[in-house]
Amino acid sequence: MLQVSKEKLFDDPRICHGNRIYLSAHLQVSWSADSTYTTVWLGLFELQPLTILHEAQTQAKPSEKNVSGHTNELCRKWLTTCSRSHERCNASLVSLIRRPKRLLHIARSSSDLHLSLSTDHVSVSYVTLSYCWGSDSSVLKLKESNLSKFKNMIPVEETPRTILDAAEIAYNLGFTYMWVDSLCIIQDLKQDWQEQSVLMGSIYAGGAINIAATGAEKATDALIYHRDPCVVLPTTVYIDVGGVPRGKYAIYDFQSWSREINERRINTRGWVFQERLMSPRTIHVSQDQVLWECRDLCACETFPDGLPGHPTWNDANNTPTNFSKSSLIPELSVLLFQLGTSGPLGEAKRIQLAGKSKCSTPELQVPCANNELENRADCADAYLKWRHLITIYSSCSFTETSDKLVALIGLANQVQAFHVDEYDAGMWRTTLPRDLLWHLAKEPRTRLPYEPVGPSYFAPTWSWASVNDQIEFPKVVVGDHYPARINRIYRGKDSSDRPDPAVIYLRLWSLMFLARIRPTLSADPQQLSLDDEAGASDHNSGMFLPDRGYLAAGTMVLCLVLQLSPFSQDTCSIPHFHGIVLLPAGDCNDHFVRIGYFVWRLAQEVCSEVFREQEIWLC
Repeated sequence: MLQVSKEKLFDDPRICHGNRIYLSAHLQVSWSADSTYTTVWLGLFELQPLTILHEAQTQAKPSEKNVSGHTNELCRKWLTTCSRSHERCNASLVSLIRRPKRLLHIARSSSDLHLSLSTDHVSVSYVTLSYCWGSDSSVLKLKESNLSKFKNMIPVEETPRTILDAAEIAYNLGFTYMWVDSLCIIQDLKQDWQEQSVLMGSIYAGGAINIAATGAEKATDALIYHRDPCVVLPTTVYIDVGGVPRGKYAIYDFQSWSREINERRINTRGWVFQERLMSPRTIHVSQDQVLWECRDLCACETFPDGLPGHPTWNDANNTPTNFSKSSLIPELSVLLFQLGTSGPLGEAKRIQLAGKSKCSTPELQVPCANNELENRADCADAYLKWRHLITIYSSCSFTETSDKLVALIGLANQVQAFHVDEYDAGMWRTTLPRDLLWHLAKEPRTRLPYEPVGPSYFAPTWSWASVNDQIEFPKVVVGDHYPARINRIYRGKDSSDRPDPAVIYLRLWSLMFLARIRPTLSADPQQLSLDDEAGASDHNSGMFLPDRGYLAAGTMVLCLVLQLSPFSQDTCSIPHFHGIVLLPAGDCNDHFVRIGYFVWRLAQEVCSEVFREQEIWLC
């Protein structure tokens, strides 16, 4: 029989960080057969003085449903406070908000929905919905064949449960219009999808509030659930130990936000990532409770005035350590607000570069490698946060991998509206030579052979968007040298004469050298060695991290140097350089595709004849 010693549930809670107090909780259990106790660590929890909670909150019994009259009242209070007093939430994130082409009109309740055209709702407030479609292809969608029918009535019996429940929540909050992608974009009309999908960031930015179906795995799941009311009641303890003010405390599990929101399936989806960033405020409807997220406040039923540790608690030592993905949401949103209210960050220098390659690259205007712009504190912060954003975004999943860059357009347009720089394939021109150093965050579990990208690939090989794995960027080190220079950029078009995101070629100059893939054991990382013809020693070798599979030993590759790190007496590090590994692309002898990333540490001097300066096209 399992026995629990309640007296030993909590340890001495004198684990402090700044003026925050943490409690380390253990559970002591034993089996009656031998009376041997085993201590199980439950986790680290934060203590908050009970005065931060309303007295009624500790006494009232919550509803047995996660959405009820009480939660509707709480959401209306959050919305009213945010709309009236949160300057950052009310600042438009897009210089020119584009109204949705269509909206769902909630006439009397969720059982009375019909499609409304933009001419009918020039200035109305509307709600947006973030949710997972699921794998059921038969779920109701707007099509050319039912467009006229939906203008009169959308059949309730066929409408997914998530959408119906979201409509009920929106109606109870006082809204009669809602935007849902599956019912507001004609799904079998390519032109309509192309027009509306690139505006989705603006549509979510223009909504009054976003309802996130955090507790639903698919569109047919309900949003309104029965729950254990005790889940949202704060757990309290009485503390009387030295070093901590005596009294009652509420225990806050600072990993709860991550479990309730960040780890849910919906927030692993790429489209939802942009929707969450661009929306001025979001109501997360989880199975246990309703949570609030805006640029000034993160709250829930348990802590309606704000989660402990959130910066809105006016604590100079507080940092949002209790958030993972959401820590970037307010940071980037605040940054965008600052950029928008402080005006343009300066004029990007432009130069006219002439000349054509034998594969017909036209004359283009491109920005200079503007180090002055990048070195400004406000600009550097913007670029750094963008890299952080991409690192997280690259871990998200897509039903259609070709949506990866499309689902980021809204956010890129927002940054571009306030930040004078050019954007291509998920990267910014000013930092492009440096950002080409992205690489996979983890080595693939299985060693698949290298496969060239096919004709239907959706991003140039030099972009992080060309791979379907999480990526990361090397740290920017003061004193390192970045020799590459981008001289021209060629943009191709598809068969419809629209810009093709996969056909963006960089005319790039840098140092480069030839190398071969060395034979290695199957479990070891692949290594590069200098080409034998260069007469270099085998003592010099580099580590090769492939993007799309492993190359056969002996394969000749071109290594393009992007970062030079000199010897450092502080870290005792030896000189090394970073770059990308290339293979020829087609029949053009100066066109190359990226296949991976390399790090080369110099064990001894490398003969200067190994390196050569060259200008190539990177496809």
